[in-house]
Formats: sequence, C-alpha cells, structure tokens
Amino acid sequence: MLSAYARFIVRHSYITFFTVAGISTILTVIPLTRHDLPSFSDPLLGFETRGTTLAHRFIAWQNLIDETRPSRSLAVNPKEIEDQIRMNQTYYNRTRQDRPRSGRGRTKKKGRDKKKKVHHNNETNFEKNWPLSEPNISSTHVHWGFGKNKTFEDENAVFLKDHTRKQWVSIKEMQRKPDKPINHNYASGTCGPPISDYAHLVVTSTDNTSLLTFENVGRMCRLQSMLIELGEAEYYKMCQRDLHSEDICCPVWSVPNYIALMSGKTSCENLSRDDVSNAVTILKKCAGYFHNFSLMASCDLDSAGETILIQILVETMKHSITTMAVTTLTTAVAFLASYVSYIPAINCFSVFAVLGAIGIGSVVIVFYYPGLQLPDLNQFQLFQTSHPFEQYDMVYSSKFLFERFGKDIGTGSKMPLRWVWGVKAIDNGNHMNPASKGHIEFDHSFSVSDPDSQKWLSGFCSRIKRQSFFQPTLGPLLPNCFIESFKMYMSRRCIDHIDKINRTPCCETSPFPYKKEVFEFCLIKAMESLYQTPRELFMPGVAGPKFRRSANPTVSAIVIEFESTVPYSMSYTEMDYFYSQVENWTQHELKYAPPGMQSGWFLSDLQFYDLQKTLASGTVIALILSAALGFIVLVPATLSLVISSCALVAMIFSATITIAILVLNGWKLNVLESVAISTSAGLAVDFNLHYALSYANANGAKSARVKCALSSSSGPTAAAALTTGFAGIFLLRSNLLPYSQIGSFLALIMVVSWTYATFFLCSLLQLLGSNSAKESPAEERKSVSRVSSVCSGVPNLESHELEHLADSSRTNLTHSQSPSNASATTVVLHDDYDNSHNKIVKKSSDTSNIKFSEND
Repeated sequence: MLSAYARFIVRHSYITFFTVAGISTILTVIPLTRHDLPSFSDPLLGFETRGTTLAHRFIAWQNLIDETRPSRSLAVNPKEIEDQIRMNQTYYNRTRQDRPRSGRGRTKKKGRDKKKKVHHNNETNFEKNWPLSEPNISSTHVHWGFGKNKTFEDENAVFLKDHTRKQWVSIKEMQRKPDKPINHNYASGTCGPPISDYAHLVVTSTDNTSLLTFENVGRMCRLQSMLIELGEAEYYKMCQRDLHSEDICCPVWSVPNYIALMSGKTSCENLSRDDVSNAVTILKKCAGYFHNFSLMASCDLDSAGETILIQILVETMKHSITTMAVTTLTTAVAFLASYVSYIPAINCFSVFAVLGAIGIGSVVIVFYYPGLQLPDLNQFQLFQTSHPFEQYDMVYSSKFLFERFGKDIGTGSKMPLRWVWGVKAIDNGNHMNPASKGHIEFDHSFSVSDPDSQKWLSGFCSRIKRQSFFQPTLGPLLPNCFIESFKMYMSRRCIDHIDKINRTPCCETSPFPYKKEVFEFCLIKAMESLYQTPRELFMPGVAGPKFRRSANPTVSAIVIEFESTVPYSMSYTEMDYFYSQVENWTQHELKYAPPGMQSGWFLSDLQFYDLQKTLASGTVIALILSAALGFIVLVPATLSLVISSCALVAMIFSATITIAILVLNGWKLNVLESVAISTSAGLAVDFNLHYALSYANANGAKSARVKCALSSSSGPTAAAALTTGFAGIFLLRSNLLPYSQIGSFLALIMVVSWTYATFFLCSLLQLLGSNSAKESPAEERKSVSRVSSVCSGVPNLESHELEHLADSSRTNLTHSQSPSNASATTVVLHDDYDNSHNKIVKKSSDTSNIKFSEND
C-alpha cells in the first residue's frame, strides 16, 4: 500500500501538488466567506464553565432575568402588563383614526369596538363576582357644570401623555450647565462613599517612602487641586454632586481629604503635621479591626498575646523549612557526587537516580504539597503583573471597600440564598459559542397556585429560617418569600370603613391555603399594591413571582431569596462546604414537595467556585486521560508492555516535573494554565515514543538496542525540541501574560521531556529491557549500510532507500568475474554484537584475503 502511494507521488507529483493546494485553498476560503471572522473585542469571552450542573443554573438564571425586561414575556409587576396593554391599545386606536373612513364604516367599527369590549370583560369574569371599587367612566362622557364643559379623556391617552411628559422632563434634567463656581471644600457626609464606577488615580511615592508622611500628604493635596484646575468645565460636567446642592461638586475621595475630615479641617491645605501624625496613629491602631469588620470605639485594645504566638509560629516554620531543605539537598548532592567517579556504571547510576528522585519529588509537589493551586482572583489576568492595570486589579483594588462592596458580590459580603421554580435549569445554547446563551425553558409541571403548593411553600420558608446558614435581617423583607407577605395581605379586613371599599375575596374571609382562583386573582392585586409601596420601605429585587405578559397574567416562575451567614470568599473549601450544605438540604426538602414544586433548584453567586471546581477536577482527569491515551498508543506501536510501561513512567515524570516547576514559580490553576497542564502529557509522550520505537525495532543485546535508540533518535528529537523550545522563548517578552505563559510552558516541556526521554528512559530500558533474538532477512544481512554500521545488531532497521542503491553498486563492483577486480573487504562487527549471530564461519588466511565472485 505504501509502495503504491509512493510510486503515485513520484510519477504524478504535479497532480498531487495541485490537488492538495486546491483543496487547501477551498477549505480556507469557505470559512472566511461564509462566516464572520472571530471577534477579539472581549478577550475574556468564553473563560467560564459550560455544561456543569451549576453552569446550567447560571444560564437559566440569566435567561430568567433577561426575560423580565419590558420587551420580553415576563413581568414582576402586573401593573406593567396593564400599562403596556394600554399603550398598545392607544397606539392601535390612533393608527385606526388616521385612516380615511366613511360614515358607514364608522358605524360598523363602533359595533366591532363594542363587541370587543364586551368580550374583554368576559375574559375577566372573576372580577364580576365581587363589587368593584372603581367606577367605570365612558370615554365619551361629557360633564356639564358651572357654565363650562369638562371632557373626561380616555385613560389610555392620559397615561401615554403622562409617560411622554416624564421622559421629556428626565431628558431636560440631564442638560446641566455650569452657572456657578465649583466648591472645592470638603462636604462632610453629603457625598456618600466612593464606588467602583468612578475614575481612579493610583499614586505612589518615587522614593519608596510612606504616603502617610506630612510631606507626601501635602504633595497629594496639591496634586488633586491641580487636576481639578486642569479639568475646569469638563470636570464640572462629570463630577459627583452634593446631595444638598446640585451646583456643588463633591470633593475628591483621597487620603488628604479623609485626614482633613478626621481632623475637623475644611480643606487638606489646612492640615498640620500633628493632624497627619494623629491620623496615622489612629489608622495603625484600628486598621486590623476595620478589615475584619469589627471596628469599634475600643479598637486600640492591646493584642500583644496574639502577636507573640504568631512570632513563635513563624520562627518554628522557618527552622523546620530550613532543616527539611538541607536534608533534601544533602541527599541529592550525595547522588550527584557519584557523577565524578571514573567508573561509567556509577556515573550512569547517579544520573538515573537523580532523575528518578526529581520525578518522584515532582509527583509529591503536584499532587500533595503544595499541589495545584486554585486561583484566588475571579479576574482573568491579561497583562504582565508589572502592568499598571494589573497592579490595580491585583494589589490595590482589594484594599478599598468601595471596590469590594460596589460590585454585585465581593469579599466580605454575604452569599445570597436563591431558590427558583418554574424555569428548567437547562443551558440550551451552543457551548462552543460563548455569546450563545440559548433561551428560557419554562417548567410546565410547575404550579404554585394549588393549595398543597401554597402550604408547602409557606413551610419551606419557615424551615429556611431555622437553618444555620440563614441570616436574619432587620427591616421589612416583603419580596424575599412572597407567600409570607401575601398571607399578611390577605389577613386584612374585607370592608374598609374609611374608603368604604369591599376587598372581597382578597381579605380575611379567605382561609389559607387559598382556592386556586382566589390565589391567582388576589396575588396580582397584592403585587400591584406591593410595588406602590414607598422606596424607603420596599426596594424591588429579583425575588417574587414572575407573571406572563398576557391579558390574564399568570404566575410562570417564582424566586425565593434570603441572605446567608456565609461571607463570600475565594476559598474553594469554604464555598464547597457552603454549596454542599445548602444543596443537600434543598434536595431533601424537594423530596417531600407536591408535584408542582418538585423541580425547584438552588443558586447563589458561585460562578467562581464552579470554575475552581471544574479546574480542580477536570485538569487532573485530563492529565490522567492524556497519559492513558499515550500508553494506549505505545502498546500497539512497541508490542511490548515493558517498553510501554517504561515510556509511560518517563512521560509522567516529564509532565509532573514541568508542572511542579510551574507550581513553584507561582502558577495558579486558571483557565490557560489548566489547558497547558492538560496538554503536558501529550507533548511529553512524543520524544519517549521515538526512543521506545527505536528500541523496539532494534535486535541484539539490550545494551546494543539502547545504543541504537540513542544514535538514531537523539539527533532528530533534539532538533525538534530546539525548534519548539525557541518558538516558546520568543514569546517570553510579550506584554500579554497568556503569550508569555505559553512560551515558558513550551520551552520548559521541551527541555524536560527531551532530557527524560534521552537519559532516564534509556537508562530504564537498560535496567528493565530484554535481549532480542529476532532473525533478520537474508537480503538485509547482505547489505551493510551506514545505519547498520552504527546499529550493527539491528539489520532490519529502516534506512534510506539510496543507501541500498549504494550498497548494491558496491556489491556489483566487488562481484566482478575478473580476478583483477578482486578486492579485500573487512567486515567490522560491533563489540556488543549478540553471540547468537556468530553463526557465520570465519575463514581467514595469513597470506591471502577472501575473494568474492559471482560463481561463489
């Protein structure tokens, strides 16, 4: 088969070339013309989990939140549905009025409108069973009184007009002009805390002195004043305003201004040396209590006992680490010292022993201590650590509370507890496309209006409050578990003696659990009333029922939300314990839920935890799988379990040593690092495979086979390692961290894998390998090629086809029938040539050489 393919290429080389070139061009042009080029506008896109249990819930949660937008199918406030229907109806009526019509057509349309109006009232037949509190006013009714007429406008037209007026007012308020000078004085307590959305300026000293000295505080004060003066009108347009006066800009949130506030000064320009000194003293005493959220007036209590214990532990660890390091080094040096011996066996053993010890140590480093370190930052690093952007994100941002609390979740804030019903936790988007989030899928088995579901949900909320992970919160929590606030709403009196309004059936006469029709009707009224509550008492959130936007709104999903006692943390162990605890409790509760409530699921801000969990488990599995696949490839290639096992050990050591060096160099197991580690075994198997195949194809004693493997594979593998390694070295100077990490990984894996394949694997084959007594074909034994002269015990080793032609020509020259063409031939055998091949009878003469001819 191969010979036929080779013959075709030799005879039809042009056809082969143009065919391959044409196919390659077509396959390149089609994707470029039929699809858009990949966008790199968001370099972090795709660095998330997809397909895991939590990832399905995250995507379903995002789709649920997205579905509650005004243009989508769900609403949190039923009043929004009514307003939207009014606006649509008004727009529809206006477009109909703009059309030219005859008197006849007007009569018909009035009839149609009446029919439609009657039909709409029939749809809400539940309202007709109880008295209505609002009178119905005809859109064409005219009231005459006091000598002038008053026309009642259509409600839809009034609503649309009021909505348009509010939009214009909000637009005009945005057009602010600087008509008064800027007040640079510090406004005490009227500007609020800084938030992460504001612009940031990082200041550092050029002489490595503390910024809290009097001189540096004065310099920062003058710097901020200079920046404000340079900004002028542009600064006025963008600055944050005082709560008491829209014409006064808030001062800069800076260290000098805070020291001025602590000192009772109106400006940082009036600070004295004593003011700065007193502020620094207070900060030193209270900083620790501030960062662990226990700051009180008594923050200056002495904590000398704790400090002493910490110092003792630090000294003990220093002594232990030094002792263990010295012991390890002395053992390694003892092995290395054997290399100076004049006995080759001892030299080889020292190299083999050191490589083996390093390999075993790397396994301990990777899988035990310090192990693969999970990331402790939920931000993907793009630039080198020295870059100012990364310095702020990695070093400075965590030191400011406005950065930690100004975001959705941050270190120190409590983890939310969310339970969702009515939506399937399914990610039906394209997992290969990070922008594809799929669409929401509703759970049609969900039913919260059934009496059994109401009763179970009420008990579920009560049982949550008895769990250790529940955090009691002061103040009204009206939307957190809506069934509780709904029960309070239904417990009111049926007749309002002041307004004379009959609230039946949404009142105390309806017992809990409520009838299905009563629940669906009164819940809409309750939520409309809830969203009319003043913002001081009620702040809308994500919790509560979600209504389908239709003429008859129905509850399609519900969200129950509370706060937990567990603070958000980057620690995988803490977040894993929190998730396991709440998830196990939730699954136990859902077992006893009615059929309409059994498909709920728990969710919290666990995106970073899911990424850590996936990296921790997936990386190790990918590494083991890569090694196993390499072993599966080695076995049929070498046809020897011993050779394949030796190559597998060398491959594992190559991968683990590379990973161990990266771990000791500070690598965290982030997305890119996980990809590199997963491919380390696949890259390490390449060189080991070359040596293993060369050894397996060689004949003779095992020492001869090892020498043949070294002579035939060391050169090509070294060239491959150099080319790939230099490609990685060229990437080390890149400002982008992913490129430099890939470069360092490539250079390191090439050096380590080639070293272990060349020295450790060949030594291992010399120790555990066996002799080979395979007979070589007669026609191959006749030719002595350049390769076979090196690997004399390997006559069946593949050689270049031109070498056979050369051997054939040499044979023809020496096989001449003419005695004058006789030549003396010396056959040189390798010293380690196996004795089993010495079956050739040597005929020698002191006076004549052996002559070859065709008749022989």
